[in-house]
Amino acid sequence: MVDVLIKGGPVMIPLLICSVLSLAITFERIYYLWRTRSDPERALQAVTLALEHGKIGDAIAAVEKFRGQIGSLMSAALLSYGKGREEIEAAMKAAGEKEVYKMERRVSVLDMLVTISPLLGLLGTVTGIIKSFKILATSPQILEPSQLSSGIAEALITTAAGLIIAVPTLAFHTYIVSIIDRRILEMDEFSTDLLDILSSEVKRDDVPSQLQKEASN
Repeated sequence: MVDVLIKGGPVMIPLLICSVLSLAITFERIYYLWRTRSDPERALQAVTLALEHGKIGDAIAAVEKFRGQIGSLMSAALLSYGKGREEIEAAMKAAGEKEVYKMERRVSVLDMLVTISPLLGLLGTVTGIIKSFKILATSPQILEPSQLSSGIAEALITTAAGLIIAVPTLAFHTYIVSIIDRRILEMDEFSTDLLDILSSEVKRDDVPSQLQKEASN
């Protein structure tokens, strides 16, 4: 392995950095998305059940059972419970935007690595060819193919290294983005359903006070 890095020349250093970054970000993002997963249906059921019994405290306590994006949306909505529909919607929108930012953090670096790695490989190819031509230009006699092997090896190794980094990184980037897109869709659907539930509960709570006002008149 060390021999391959040496034969690849100086361009192998940034390529090695790219590979480490790609692995680190990929595993960190996949772990984060796995750790923050939640079941939206169970969350809605927990909130609905608590509110049906008139226990907003139980609904707020249920937030602790749900992690990540769903938990944040629940917390924002329930802390605004009793306010108007617009206030609840605004609170959930702000919480949702923060969660989307957290999910997408560092994903753009993977996209950059997909582009940079093959270009660095191409740069290594160019420097390897230049090295071979320099040997040809400075040699007074006919060369053996083995004398050009170092430049050719540098050109081929860096090209291969760039592609070896870029292809898996592209696959993982696509996979991570697909998870994030699905989470965003789940968040949108959950927000709409939760907003409808909380709005209907607020209206139901307003009915007794409205009846009292009508009776006093």
